[in-house]
Amino acid sequence: MFTAGAFAWDTYQYRQVCRTFQDVRFSPEEKEAVAKGYSNTKNPFADWLGRRQDIHHQLDKARKKWHDEDYGELCRYYLVAKDSDDKQQELKKRLAEFLRRWPDSEHRPEVEAWLKNAEARIHEFQELRAYEALLQFVTQYPKDSEAEQRIQAAVKFLTDYPQSKFKSEVEFILSLIHI
Repeated sequence: MFTAGAFAWDTYQYRQVCRTFQDVRFSPEEKEAVAKGYSNTKNPFADWLGRRQDIHHQLDKARKKWHDEDYGELCRYYLVAKDSDDKQQELKKRLAEFLRRWPDSEHRPEVEAWLKNAEARIHEFQELRAYEALLQFVTQYPKDSEAEQRIQAAVKFLTDYPQSKFKSEVEFILSLIHI
């Protein structure tokens, strides 16, 4: 009696996992959780009938499919966003999410390089905006008006961007303010 009940329960759980894999309403994370829940049972029928191995095989196939789909989507977005300054933040977020989700991806070196480039572009964009804001602030007031605030703004820019390509221009602005 107990054996028949355990067999029936295992059959029910196995079918639930198989249905979950086929159901598009479930996210990959939910499908993986259901599969792991079945795989971690102590019921011997899962092994005797080869169902546990089947679920592992289905899960491995599904992970490969999810990875390839995520990478394909990432590549499509990268092609659209790589040359757009205003899309770099979103690109950085998507690249980091891919690396978090797929730490063992064979595409990791490529995606890390893309992430590094996106971060560099974001930094350059922020640096340019900061430089433009500094120029506007410095030129907005007469020479003697608010000199201390202009000096502080220039020094803050140099502190925030010590390797800036605008460093010599900002140093020149500082020298003009001190005159």
